[in-house]
Amino acid sequence: MRWYPVTKYRPTIHSSCMLLRLANKTNWFLSLGEYGRNIWLDWDHKEPAEFADYKVTHFCIPDPIEIE
Repeated sequence: MRWYPVTKYRPTIHSSCMLLRLANKTNWFLSLGEYGRNIWLDWDHKEPAEFADYKVTHFCIPDPIEIE
C-alpha cells in the first residue's frame, strides 16, 4: 500500500474506492472516497469530500491480495 500526495499525483482510476487523508493545519483524519470529474467525492454520500477547512492531502489505492 502506498500513499500518493495530491500535489504530485492524480488517480487514473475513477469511481473506485480509495482511502483519503484529509487534513487542516492541526488535525487529520482518514475517509473513504473516490475521484471523479476532477473532484474528490465521499464514498457513501457522493458529495464533495473536502470541507472549508479540511482538504485531501493524500490518497491510497490498496494493493490487491494474492490468491493462492
